[in-house]
Amino acid sequence: MSQYLLDTNICVYLTKNEFDLVAKLRQVGYANCFLSEITIAEMLYGVANSAPTKQTANLFSICNKPSPVASSPSPTASKSTPSRKLTSNASAAYKGSLIC
Repeated sequence: MSQYLLDTNICVYLTKNEFDLVAKLRQVGYANCFLSEITIAEMLYGVANSAPTKQTANLFSICNKPSPVASSPSPTASKSTPSRKLTSNASAAYKGSLIC
């Protein structure tokens, strides 16, 4: 079974609903998709540096997509960079740990 480490560009496309990525993630299974802590930080940096009128919408976009909620080792991730599993439970995304 393949596992996937999603980079920041893929996450941006996901938030914009481009390239039918939601369907592709469902097809491979959320349990097989991971984000690095660096990707999460880059996404949050992008929200923080977006226009003030768009920050809420951008934050909402990140928090309401399949989101990282539990640390999990990934053979495709660097040992020095923790990765997080994706899950479709968006309401739990980042709760108590980063922003929502």
